[in-house]
Amino acid sequence: MPDNDATKKPSEKAVAPPSGTISFVAFDGSSSDANKKAVRKQAALASAAARKATIAKKVAKQKEQDQKQREKTRTIEEPANVKRKRALEGSWQSGVSIIPTKKTKEPVDYQRRDKSRPRIVTAYLDPPSSPDEKETDWPGWRRTSTEGAAASVLSTSTEVPSSYSRQIMPLRTTGWAVLSNDYEQIEQSQLPPTPESLASPGCSSASMMDPFSHYPVAYHPVYDRLLHHMMTIFAPRGWASLKINTTEGLAWERFMTQHALAEPALFLTWRAGQNVVVALRGLAIKAINEALTDNNRCISDGLILAVGRIAFAESLYGDKAAANHTHRPAQRRMIDLRGGMAALDFPPLVKRLMRMTDRIMSIQGGTARLLPDEEEAGHAAFDMKATVNVMEDWAPQEARAMRKKIAIADLIT
Repeated sequence: MPDNDATKKPSEKAVAPPSGTISFVAFDGSSSDANKKAVRKQAALASAAARKATIAKKVAKQKEQDQKQREKTRTIEEPANVKRKRALEGSWQSGVSIIPTKKTKEPVDYQRRDKSRPRIVTAYLDPPSSPDEKETDWPGWRRTSTEGAAASVLSTSTEVPSSYSRQIMPLRTTGWAVLSNDYEQIEQSQLPPTPESLASPGCSSASMMDPFSHYPVAYHPVYDRLLHHMMTIFAPRGWASLKINTTEGLAWERFMTQHALAEPALFLTWRAGQNVVVALRGLAIKAINEALTDNNRCISDGLILAVGRIAFAESLYGDKAAANHTHRPAQRRMIDLRGGMAALDFPPLVKRLMRMTDRIMSIQGGTARLLPDEEEAGHAAFDMKATVNVMEDWAPQEARAMRKKIAIADLIT
């Protein structure tokens, strides 16, 4: 029996395994433990690669969904000024002029501007130089004769006394400021809050009007709120950045208010906010044109300040080419006709602010300074850091764009 058992054992080892079991076969044909581990390792690596590919697909799909959600949220909650900028960028690429509709929480709808509406042209020009020269030979007349209402505005320039306006005439070679007159209607929701004591009734009841609300332009109740907002909220917002104390700030406001109440052009330009600038821009340009036809007003203090204000507003919210090539040179020429900055009877703070705004426009437009800091000795100018800080207080979005054009060394020194 033992011999038979011994002879059977070798034969049992040679029997093939059942067909239902899995056989680990190595590359060398053996079934050792090392071979089994290698096969299991390969299977694990293949499984990990499959899981990694699946996770990558899920992550990519989730990112795509998140991007769509962000785009949807940005379209609904995006500020109106950013929507306006994106729309204008699209119009510049397509060549179509568009204006945004009133504010809404829904995606803003943009409509095409009617090209047939009249436009206003800034006329720093001169009438015909001789009786033999016809009005139709005047370059400005040919440019504006087809502009509808603008022709009637410029036609009054043929009666301008030549003592001052002829010296402003060379400015027509610097360019034109063609500004749209289809400004938006100001809504009550867009206006700053005002105490009830300053709110004046409409013109329908003259007996109830505030006797102190007399302005150099046709009365409108909105001017009360705008003036209050400018003097109590907007202007003081930048005092800390400019290191202006309360006494200096109030003196500046008093000086500007007195000249604004005496000069309609300055009254219409001394305003705050993009919507207000757009709404009153047409009236301000018309007032400047009318002032240029008056021998007593064409280089007055108020008009010099008004031209500087409209240039600054255009540089921030409108046509930078008009600001740098028309309005700024016009203001520089007016100042020269008065004898330079030193001859102007302006407070030192006002002159410093004029030079500061000239620096801002020079940086934004990439042009030379027209009111240099070294022109008048003894009056320290605001440094670059203060200039950028006050811009962030008054116009944050435009300040961010200006920072990209300034070297870091200029902000430190």
